[in-house]
Amino acid sequence: RRQRQMCIRDRDKVVPVCQSEILHEALTKAGVESTLNISKGGGHFGGGSESAHEFQDNLIAFFDKHLKKRQ
Repeated sequence: RRQRQMCIRDRDKVVPVCQSEILHEALTKAGVESTLNISKGGGHFGGGSESAHEFQDNLIAFFDKHLKKRQ
């Protein structure tokens, strides 16, 4: 089973938010479980501390859901 996690920031000038939204929609249409998290603030290589914490929390939640051994 395939899963995709995309964590982006709304001020990213390298990969615009709209490109991630298009990819997320295409993956979902193709039956791939896709999660798109858009954090406020920060660009492609980081941002403020709030953005960094939200970014990290989203990644941890994804890893816990898909990589942690089931009890």
